[in-house]
Amino acid sequence: MVEKQVLAKYLFSNIIPSSLETINICEGTKEVNVSLFVGANIKEINLSSTVSYIDINTFDNLPLISINVSLDNNTYSSIDGILFNKTQTILLKYPQNKSNSLYEIPEYVTSIGDSAFKDVNYLKEIILSDYLVIGTNALLGTKLEKITYSGNYTLNYLFGGNIPTS
Repeated sequence: MVEKQVLAKYLFSNIIPSSLETINICEGTKEVNVSLFVGANIKEINLSSTVSYIDINTFDNLPLISINVSLDNNTYSSIDGILFNKTQTILLKYPQNKSNSLYEIPEYVTSIGDSAFKDVNYLKEIILSDYLVIGTNALLGTKLEKITYSGNYTLNYLFGGNIPTS
């Protein structure tokens, strides 16, 4: 079993064909590791019911439009291609190339994960709900033009110490 996990971890490293845009993580896979998709052009990832651990940095630098999760997964869920924990109280990852220009954090979300919106390209406006716990660098590298919030947040942590000038 260890050999299969090691093989899967490095299977595509720097050699994923650019024509491969959708990845289906099949039943039986428990972990999705950071080096799995290095150098890929993946736009959609479909996670099976058995995935119980995702290194959230796995999705960095991928032109993702959608992260979909099986309804039978006990750890993760997705709404409109956005990755959440199962109970949808923690927003874990907003896909980098999702085309929406506006996103309103649902009221039932109580936390935004570290780097959840990192390097998102098309999002111009975000509306943050009250009483959110916001992870480090949650908005790092975004192209946001407007943030609406009524809570007490420290913007320095949202942008990784680099608050945009515009």
